[in-house]
Amino acid sequence: MWGWPRPLTSAHLRSDFARNDVYDGSAGFDTISIQATSPSQFDFRLADVASVEALVFAGTENMSALFQSNKVGGAGLSANLMVTGNANHNRLYVVLVTTTLHLSRWTFNNWGGT
Repeated sequence: MWGWPRPLTSAHLRSDFARNDVYDGSAGFDTISIQATSPSQFDFRLADVASVEALVFAGTENMSALFQSNKVGGAGLSANLMVTGNANHNRLYVVLVTTTLHLSRWTFNNWGGT
C-alpha cells in the first residue's frame, strides 16, 4: 500500500501481513490507522514501513501493534511519531533488533485505557 497526496491509512489483521508488504507514506504527513472488531494484534515486523508520522488505534477494541526497532527513525516510523489511542487497552511494542533506540520525541495522545 503506497501513500498518495492523501494520508496513508491501513487496517489489516495480523494474518494479512507478509514479508515484502510495503506501507510507504512518501512525502507529507501520513498515518497508519489500525481498527478491529475484536481484540487484535497488528504485527508490522515483516512489513516495510516507511515515511509514517502517525499511528492511530481506532475502533472500539483492545489492540496492539508490533514493530522492529530498525523501522524507527530514518525512513521508517518518524522519530517524532504521534501515537493516538482509543478508550481501550492499547499496546505498542518495539522489538529491539538494533543497538540503540530513541523514542524520546514520540508523543502519546488519549493513551491509557480503562
